[in-house]
Amino acid sequence: RGFKLQRLNSHKTIDIIYRSFSVSHYHRKLQPKNETNWSGIKTRLQEIVQEVKTPIVLGPMAGAAGGTLAAKVSQAGGLGFIGAGLYSAATLQSELNKACSILNHSSSTSSERIPIGIGFLAWNLTKIHGLEVPSFFERDKIASTPAIEVIDTALLAKPTAIWLSFGNEKEMSYWSKIIRPREQILN
Repeated sequence: RGFKLQRLNSHKTIDIIYRSFSVSHYHRKLQPKNETNWSGIKTRLQEIVQEVKTPIVLGPMAGAAGGTLAAKVSQAGGLGFIGAGLYSAATLQSELNKACSILNHSSSTSSERIPIGIGFLAWNLTKIHGLEVPSFFERDKIASTPAIEVIDTALLAKPTAIWLSFGNEKEMSYWSKIIRPREQILN
């Protein structure tokens, strides 16, 4: 288990980063040229998400990583994530507005992606979607539930990445199968 980094089919689609419930980390030995120069370091994350200039990621910590902090990390060259695990669509939109304001980005009119990510708790998406055990049906792609509303709010902002965490493998797969086609439709 651990992190899975995936580049989707088109450069226009978002990257999905997800992690299983067992908290392990993807790491690589970093050997900076000197103590203050990080420019010589190239990580797998930087290969997949070119916007990342410094190999630092703000994890999507629910209740701690909002739009302001995510934007500041991204401004500094890292990849900041909004921890939207327990957010409603309205709360997420408010945090996205804060991030867009700091980054001078208008997600509603820009064709460019906002240089932040958005993280969801898979178990909570399942809960607010009204499923006990996720199974994939075509109707799930168009169902209007609080889970789909918050996902759509995230996707309409055109984030650089979506991070799914704290769910079992079936939930991770289920939500990936929901998010990917919705992103294609909405953007």
